[in-house]
Amino acid sequence: MNRVALIVLVSAGLLLSGQARGGVDSGRLGSLVTEAEASGFARATPLAGVVEIVDRLGESGLVSVGSIGRTFGGREIPVMVVADPPVAWGAGRPAEGAGGVGDRLVVLLFGSIHAGEVCGSDGLLMLVRDLVTARGLGEDTLLDDLVLCVVPVYNADGHANRAAGNRAGQNGPAEMGERANGQGLDLNRDWVKMDAPETRAMVGFLNAWDPEVIVDTHTTNGSKHRFTLTYQGPKHPAGDAGVIGWVRDEFLPAVDARFEAATGYDAFFYGNFAEGHTKWTTYPAEPWYGVAYRGLRGRVSVLTEAYAYATFEDRVKSTEAFCREVLREAAARKAEIRALVDGADDRAAEAGRVGAALAVKTEARAFAEKAELLGYEEYDEAGERVEVELETAEPRSYALPVFNDFVATEVVARPAAYVVPAGFVDVIDRLRAHGVRLHVVGEGGGGVVEAGVYRVVSVERSERAWQNRKMMSLEVELEAGSVEVRAGDVIVRTDQALGTLAAYMLEPRATGGLAAWGFFPGLVEGGGYPVVRLGAGALEGLAAD
Repeated sequence: MNRVALIVLVSAGLLLSGQARGGVDSGRLGSLVTEAEASGFARATPLAGVVEIVDRLGESGLVSVGSIGRTFGGREIPVMVVADPPVAWGAGRPAEGAGGVGDRLVVLLFGSIHAGEVCGSDGLLMLVRDLVTARGLGEDTLLDDLVLCVVPVYNADGHANRAAGNRAGQNGPAEMGERANGQGLDLNRDWVKMDAPETRAMVGFLNAWDPEVIVDTHTTNGSKHRFTLTYQGPKHPAGDAGVIGWVRDEFLPAVDARFEAATGYDAFFYGNFAEGHTKWTTYPAEPWYGVAYRGLRGRVSVLTEAYAYATFEDRVKSTEAFCREVLREAAARKAEIRALVDGADDRAAEAGRVGAALAVKTEARAFAEKAELLGYEEYDEAGERVEVELETAEPRSYALPVFNDFVATEVVARPAAYVVPAGFVDVIDRLRAHGVRLHVVGEGGGGVVEAGVYRVVSVERSERAWQNRKMMSLEVELEAGSVEVRAGDVIVRTDQALGTLAAYMLEPRATGGLAAWGFFPGLVEGGGYPVVRLGAGALEGLAAD
């Protein structure tokens, strides 16, 4: 039996009750297995097998199948829309009427952004199969409140290039894909600069379907601990404080409690032991990471990181279970989530109207209370660090400060709008691709207006490329001046739902903004920064023209 044949083990003799609710043939779906399951979790499901299972799920009455776009290598990026009543996949979110989303929350779950980290791909396939099967038997109510959009393999090029050594340090499977996409880019560093077609496809989906809740599944290694799965929410302080605090302090702890009670696995906020097991630290807040980027969009975003030292079976099952509990908690708090994200849009627009502070530099600080972190005894009697084997290591818990509270170390006041000169086509292209609302000055429009102008004090360019770009760090001074706005220039108002994201992208000192990524290559000491800031009066004057 070949591999793909192993994946779809369907027997006509296993039919339970034939066509059940929603036209679902629950018996056939119940016998649909991934290669991970068929191999006893020795192997992960290859791309061809993922596509086969997606297509088979699409034969049910509750799953619509499509593609969010193509990869750099030309492969389709498959998506499933799981809903009851069904919702057809299409270019935009169908909001009203028969076949529409209605008042259900839209939730996006995706796997294999790093295709060496494949537990999410298998776990999401299993989750969809089991949810649809249970729905067909009348045993699950999640789809009363949710429409699920599932992208089991985001980095399809990387997923297709399987080899045993692609992601070292994992406890299985036998083979896995590559971390980077076909361009050699890490897609989880590409969210702001959008150099990969995969990123454009995914952000295009976010613009079109606007999921209120988003789950991004990974595998992690790092220091040795006893959490089978760790997680994170949006944390960059430029994002909506209401979303950040609610996800961190209410939603994720509630999901964790559900998850641990249901599975017996332990989970905690993503991080590692640091400085001799004296603190628990995490990764930076910059929005080149997806969960932070989606926080700047004001949406509930969750990162899952199954632990590389756990077995592949435990990683798949824990990822599936955590995603399921995210769905249960989201369904239970549907009205609360909708009010939260709608409020985030309103607060972002208001922040632009009043010139609220925008964080452009951040640092992590410890929460007031310590937490119990589950690790191992890694020190000898003299207090010296020793290497331990997890199979024989003595468990030990550490009461430590958790450095997961990101605060602004540098802020700027938002202007009413920015003006991007027409010649900066790559900058305008990125803003438009992110869904930011733009106004192009027409013929006969524009004029000389008062503006805030940044003067470049110093420019520091990296010698080596990172993610195919040479990073840039600027020192600038803001001065009062004037600028001539010409036909073809683009006005970017900050009083819009994506105003925070737009402002972060355009501010010269933002750590992960477009300037940092080198989108303004001609900057020199003493020169001007080409994007200028407009106050409300200047903006009104242009509008009047």
